[in-house]
Amino acid sequence: MKIILTLIILLLSKTAYANESVISATVLRIIDGDTIEVKAHPWPGFNPVIKIRLLAIDTPELKGKCPQEKKLAIQAKEYLTSITPSSVMLHEVQYGKYAGRLLAEIHADDINLSNALIEKGYARAYDGGQRQGWCP
Repeated sequence: MKIILTLIILLLSKTAYANESVISATVLRIIDGDTIEVKAHPWPGFNPVIKIRLLAIDTPELKGKCPQEKKLAIQAKEYLTSITPSSVMLHEVQYGKYAGRLLAEIHADDINLSNALIEKGYARAYDGGQRQGWCP
């Protein structure tokens, strides 16, 4: 817990580096269509493992309410896996209300992963309000 709190404080701090808003990270695993686990590299010698929820999107849940949502969730995870390289850049990192995860805009090879998921229909834009369902 101390590592998470330290990371949050440091990531939200504006004094660490001149380019403080972008953090490199190594992808460890894709958890679902909107969550990845990474080893962040905010500065040398400090490489915490954290879960990041993709900022500003909603994807179907793997434990969804209907078979269609579960199927779409698997497709979203598979697509995210296919477009996510081993190294990514975290932009706009912020504390999230989502199961202890941080929120971030994640870029891979100049591709915004959230936008890519939306463009393919695997995600919807989400501002933190009421979610739309994925079941018919």
